[in-house]
Parts: sequence; structure tokens; C-alpha cells
Amino acid sequence: MTSYVQQLPEPWPPCLHPVDPRPNPYSEPDEVESAGQKSTGSEDPCEHMVQTSAQVLEAPLALLTLVQGGVETLKASWRSQDIPSCPAGLAAQVVQQQTPLAISAMAGASWTGAYLGVPWLTSTGECLGALAIVDNQPRQFLPWQIEFLKMTARWGASEYERSYKAYTAPGLGNQLKLQLLAELAQDLRTPLTAIVGMSSILGQEVYGPLTAKQKQYLEITHHSGQYLAKLVNQIVDLTTLSGPNLTLAATDVRMLCQRAAQDLGPELAKREQEIALTVEPGLLTWNLDREKVRQILQQLLHSLIQTSSPTSTLRMHVSRRHDRVQFMLWATHPWLGENPAGEISELPLGQLLTCGLSPDSRELFGLQFSHYLVHLHRGAITIQGSRELGYRYLVSLPRLG
Repeated sequence: MTSYVQQLPEPWPPCLHPVDPRPNPYSEPDEVESAGQKSTGSEDPCEHMVQTSAQVLEAPLALLTLVQGGVETLKASWRSQDIPSCPAGLAAQVVQQQTPLAISAMAGASWTGAYLGVPWLTSTGECLGALAIVDNQPRQFLPWQIEFLKMTARWGASEYERSYKAYTAPGLGNQLKLQLLAELAQDLRTPLTAIVGMSSILGQEVYGPLTAKQKQYLEITHHSGQYLAKLVNQIVDLTTLSGPNLTLAATDVRMLCQRAAQDLGPELAKREQEIALTVEPGLLTWNLDREKVRQILQQLLHSLIQTSSPTSTLRMHVSRRHDRVQFMLWATHPWLGENPAGEISELPLGQLLTCGLSPDSRELFGLQFSHYLVHLHRGAITIQGSRELGYRYLVSLPRLG
């Protein structure tokens, strides 16, 4: 075998100037098929690369072979006619020498052909394999054909790197996991709806009388199903938040608070608690990101539900202070009075770790997430009180938009 590498003569052949070697998107598919070639139609840059090399250089076979540790692995191929593959070891030789390898005539077991391979180099200079064309008859490769194959290999490597970076971009894995989690949560809705509906019908004794124990178990099943359905809704809501960008709209603050409280109905019923909502007269709408603020209120209410005594009343008051809207949330109990916290003192969010909240508790995660969403809304959140006397949350959001 002989190596054939020469400098590119000028000028370039008129049909092959050094431009993007991708196939012309406006070419008619009938023209390709009439030449005995079949387009792959793939968006994979490796497939484009081998197809372009075979079509432009008029070769019946083009190969992209990866070489790692001396082992050759076929990454992509394109052929226009039935032709035996070239002998093994040629791609490894190209990678080892990192120079083009042109063989005008080589003898196989039952055929004679030609081979032209060039290194497939990344932007950092790492040689991953070889891009090659193979002919089924002896052929003298011209310098411009070698240069064109090198150019095509460079373009294919850059496109491959770009697509690889897109799939390994920071945060993409978390995004895909959130999308999968949303789909799984959606799949849970159907059986949960069936459980809640059927337990409700059975509890009405439509199909016959029930014993006291059966009624008790059906009631537990029904309430548990409702609670799980609400949790699924919360999971779906979390996974569909619009990222760090705000989607502002004129929002009815009373309806917003009522919806946040409604979603926590099963938790309130379990602890025999209720929510009392008051809104300052004249305060109707405010420019907010509706879903993000609803999440803030839900997480803070959940924290109050878990940290306050059973049968407590959770209070939520909305007021306007200059150019800001304020949401105040706290818990009261008949035998503790309306202001159980007594002397109010502000508490930094980080100090909650030392106030009885477990580092891996949902309550702490919810507070941290609320703090993050308030920050996105350019607002402020103040935490007052103590674990023993109860917490009070004050969320202040500016008018945006």
C-alpha cells in the first residue's frame, strides 16, 4: 500500500469550492434516486457527512469508523451499490498517523478497489476515527478530492461536537427528569380518580348496605385518594413552572389566595384546621406571575399546617403598602389568642436549620423554594416568631410590568 498526499492545486474545481458540504436542501429527491443513491433523510451529522462524501466524490461506499484502543467501530456508512467492505486496519492506520491515506489499488479476497481515508479530528485535535470513501475499482485520487474529504470531516466533527454539547449541556438532565416526572404524575391521575370515585360510590351504599368497619375503611380510602390526587396536582404544577422568567398578568389576588388554600384542603381536613382569608378593601388585582405566587403561598401555608397545632386557624391577610402588595400568613388557636408570637422578631431564613426544622424536611425545602420564587419576583420574604410560639410569614412583592 502506498500513501498519496499532495498540496491542493489552484484553482479549485468550479463545482467544489470550500463551502458548507451539506447536501443542497432544495435538490430534488428524484435526482438522487435516479443516480442509484438513496438518501438517508437522517439529521445525524455523521450520516450527512458520509452521504455527502460518497455523492460528491462519486464513490459507491463511504464510512465513518471510530478507533479506540486499536479497535475499529463503524459509526456511520452510506453505499449506493452492493460492494464488499474494505479490509480492516486501514482506519486504525489513519488514526495512528493522523494523515490522509490514499490507496489507488488494493486487492481483496474477491475484488480490487481503492481507498481514501482522512482523520476525523475534534476541535481540540483529538483523533476519534477516520472518514473514508471506497471504490470497487482502481482509482487515482486527485489532490482536491483529498482536501474535500478533509474539509467534510472537519465540518462533520464540528457538527457532531455541537450536537453532543447540546445533549450534555448543564441543566438538561434536570429538565428531562422534570418532564419525565410530570408525565409519570399525569399517569397517576387516572387510577387515583378511579379510586376516589369508586370509594365514594361504595360509601353511599349504592350496591348494598355496609358494616361500620367497611364504612370506616372506605372513608380512609376515599380521603387518602383525595390527598394523593392533590399531591399529584402539586407535582404537576411544580414541573410546569416557566423557569426563572416571569409571566406577568393582572391577577385577582383574592381568587389567587383561595386557589392556593383549596389545593391544601386534604391536609387541612386531616389536622382539623381551616384558613381565614381577608383582603384589604379596594385591592382587587395586581400584576403578578400567577403560578409562581400561588406556589409561594402554598409552600408557606403547608409549613404553617405542619408547624401549628391541630384545630388551629391559619390566617392570610393581603394588603397594599405604597407600590407593593403584602401577603401575611400566620396561625392562631382559640386558647393562644390572635397573636401567639408575642414579641415579634425577624428570623433569617438560614437560621431555620437551628429552630427545629430538619435539614431534609419538606417544610424547609418549601421555605427555601418560596424564598427563591420571591427573589425572582424582586420581592422580599420575612420570617418572624419561633418554633415554640409559631411563625409568621410576610411576603412583599412590587408592582412589575
